[in-house]
Amino acid sequence: MRIPALLATAVVLHFATRALPQATTMDPTTQFDFWVGTWDLAWDGGKGTNTITKELNGHVVHEHFHDPTAKYSGESWSVWDAPTKQWKQTWVDTDGNYMAFEGGVVGDRMELSMRMPDKETGKLYLWRMVFFNITPNSMDWEWKRSADDGKTWEVKWAIRYVRKA
Repeated sequence: MRIPALLATAVVLHFATRALPQATTMDPTTQFDFWVGTWDLAWDGGKGTNTITKELNGHVVHEHFHDPTAKYSGESWSVWDAPTKQWKQTWVDTDGNYMAFEGGVVGDRMELSMRMPDKETGKLYLWRMVFFNITPNSMDWEWKRSADDGKTWEVKWAIRYVRKA
């Protein structure tokens, strides 16, 4: 099963220089600003691009992921949900996947998670995506799953992001 990179046009200049600020010292609706921009992606066995924009008066973070080798694409929409004080993200892709995540800033990382059965085995897992090592021009992203409710994690996909000039 291909899993979303979650990750994706024009960048307002101040977004291009932001790393992940501390969650306690900022407007929570700007916590995903580190991701806004156009990125070159690399992972074991592949390369792609991800373009992330802020839309709808800056309230929605829209991702456009593309893996040209596998002819795979996906999009996500992320919003800050004030009543729950969490980010909510919806992912859809060319494989017909639909995923709904929630989460937020944990220390110096952005973490979003959900529960979903594995497509091949049907076994229910806790899935988590983590953005970390965040700098203005690069970051790492991992797609993980846990069979024991988050006690241990298995990395299923690791992606290196480098901002396009």
